[in-house]
Amino acid sequence: MKQRVADRSREQNLKESRLPSFTQAEKKLIKGTADFLGSNFYSAGYETDEPQPPANPPNYYNDKATKGLTDPDWLGSGSSWLSVTPFGIRKMMNWFKTNYNNVSVYITENGVSDRNGTLHDWHLVHSFFYRFLDGNIYL
Repeated sequence: MKQRVADRSREQNLKESRLPSFTQAEKKLIKGTADFLGSNFYSAGYETDEPQPPANPPNYYNDKATKGLTDPDWLGSGSSWLSVTPFGIRKMMNWFKTNYNNVSVYITENGVSDRNGTLHDWHLVHSFFYRFLDGNIYL
């Protein structure tokens, strides 16, 4: 990703990469100093290779050179981009545990939008929490 953003920055006639980099001294200074990790989670998906995404506008979605996909069997929501995927939060938490030395993690945002604009959609509430608990609670 670092090289990709640097290459795309040059293609956009920038003098340096849009992605800042740390010096070795800065990396050494901050390594292992996090007290916790905060993360938002709404939905999971699959990514496929998109080798020639548009160069402009320069943004995360074009830089990553992938195309997002969802499974049509996943429960939808009131937002086109959001599928109910509680297994994804479990995978994310396991990834944090493995890659960040079991640091404490706080889920700072999580939820699902509805289609009918009411807070009393008990079918959605039941479905969301059942799937959330099924995907995340291990006794």
